[in-house]
Amino acid sequence: MLSHLIWKIHSALGHAARRPSIPRLLPPRNLLADEGGAIYVEYIVLTLFVAIGFSVAVIGIGVPLLQMFRMTQLFLAAPVP
Repeated sequence: MLSHLIWKIHSALGHAARRPSIPRLLPPRNLLADEGGAIYVEYIVLTLFVAIGFSVAVIGIGVPLLQMFRMTQLFLAAPVP
């Protein structure tokens, strides 16, 4: 929008201004050959799998640890030693 306004001002003042080029999208047949973002997809998938594995490990280890903590807390807070 701003570049269009600047172009109109330059045109009105008589300056030889070119309209800024708009980036063109690749045609569908060239998208298969474009590999620019493929590595990012692999990194995202790898990060997702690691995060899911970490979550499962935390849940698997965390639940027994929480139960042991509650039992220890109960023994330490017992009124009879």
